[in-house]
Amino acid sequence: MPIVGDVLAERYRIDAPIGVGGMASVYRAADLRLERDVAVKVLLPNLAADPAIAQRFEREARALAATSHPSVVKVFDVEAGDPSTGREPFYVMELCDGGSLADRLGTRDRLDPEEVVDVVGAIAAGLADLHARGFVHRDVKPHNILFDHERARLADFGLARSEEASELTSLTASGATVGTLAYIAPELLRGDPATPASDIYALGVVAFQGLTGRLPRPATAVVELVESHGEPAPTVSSIVPELGTSFDGPIAAALAIDPMARPAPVELADGLAAASAGLDKAEAAGTRVVPVVAASIDPSDPDADTVTEIRSEWPADAPGPARPERPAPPVGILAIGAIGLALVAFLALTSLLGDGGAGSDPTPPASAAISVSPPAVATPTATPAPTSTQDPTPPPDPAAAAFAALDRVDAAIEGLAADNEIKKKDLDTLRKRAGEIRKALEAGNYAQARDRSARLSADIAKIEDRAQGDALEDLKAAVSDLGEAIPAG
Repeated sequence: MPIVGDVLAERYRIDAPIGVGGMASVYRAADLRLERDVAVKVLLPNLAADPAIAQRFEREARALAATSHPSVVKVFDVEAGDPSTGREPFYVMELCDGGSLADRLGTRDRLDPEEVVDVVGAIAAGLADLHARGFVHRDVKPHNILFDHERARLADFGLARSEEASELTSLTASGATVGTLAYIAPELLRGDPATPASDIYALGVVAFQGLTGRLPRPATAVVELVESHGEPAPTVSSIVPELGTSFDGPIAAALAIDPMARPAPVELADGLAAASAGLDKAEAAGTRVVPVVAASIDPSDPDADTVTEIRSEWPADAPGPARPERPAPPVGILAIGAIGLALVAFLALTSLLGDGGAGSDPTPPASAAISVSPPAVATPTATPAPTSTQDPTPPPDPAAAAFAALDRVDAAIEGLAADNEIKKKDLDTLRKRAGEIRKALEAGNYAQARDRSARLSADIAKIEDRAQGDALEDLKAAVSDLGEAIPAG
């Protein structure tokens, strides 16, 4: 283990410890060559000799070094260890001076909704980039969300590519579970490999914790967590009634027990942003949220006071709604009415005059006849339908290549079904995932399409031990082409 003052690789001077995790220690250091402050992560000595752990540590460093997203901590340098001399492997990354999300949660009961939305939005963008590259973070939690100039950044990965899921399962089979208990998705507790959906679950837990100040499923042991994961998580509004119910939907979707029901990273971020905007509008309008304890709740239940019904009311000092005024009649109606009254008066007068003598002609003189017509109404002229020569050429479909690639994916799935003995459940999963991608493309939701494409890759990885041959390779190639063909945006 390095100590303050040591110089690693003749370049990085250790200045101060930052923290110690389950696998490594992190230090503040000075890059003597480039004269800048950096963070150095060093694998713990008792783990450095374990090939599986060293492999995962190296994968983390290389995966981070391959990314360039502003929401992902940058890696500058990687140094392999030397077991023969006892030198531990380490890597060098940018220094984030703003502390971690765990630090912020430790000083406050809960965060402002706007702050939660900002953090989740930044981390969701970083996850979307990682998932598009085929990576899964595997350890999203407040300790691994760091701040630099107030922007949240992901760090400390248990990273792996989706297609390496089965290999990573073996890496952690000894019981060294990657991820902190409360943030682990239900399917990981069942032994399934990590997927982008498991990252979404963890980010949903982070968002729930930020909004409420507590975890959705607190547990101190795996057994407790497995038992609690079978039930839906509580809603945000049941914990913090004053936030209303707007956050309940996005958080419930992220914490769904079924991984396929969880949203893409950007969808989760957008849902929380919309919920926060709705809360701001309600506050600006002066509405108030009144908690009402449900009558069916057992008063002895310690959580009884958190079961609420939300309703909005007028503020006590706000005036009632103004009585709507009767609209004034249109000018044209008044004019027609006046002409009608004049005509009636004229006819009555003529009738009286005609009754004055037996030889008088009751028919009024032609010069006195009045013709009343309703005011002319301009008839709109219909715009002629454009001829075929006037029709503009429709713009090209930006997702045309993706649809073509998806057609090949569908065909490859059916080819895989014909050439291999695969469980119907697995085939149904592949077909359903392809259907989700098609639906997202048709809706123009390309972020969701990329997310579902990454999940399809993970689904294929689960059946690789039961499938083989050209059909499997054709499917993998088609999915790879699909991921590259989905438009950005």
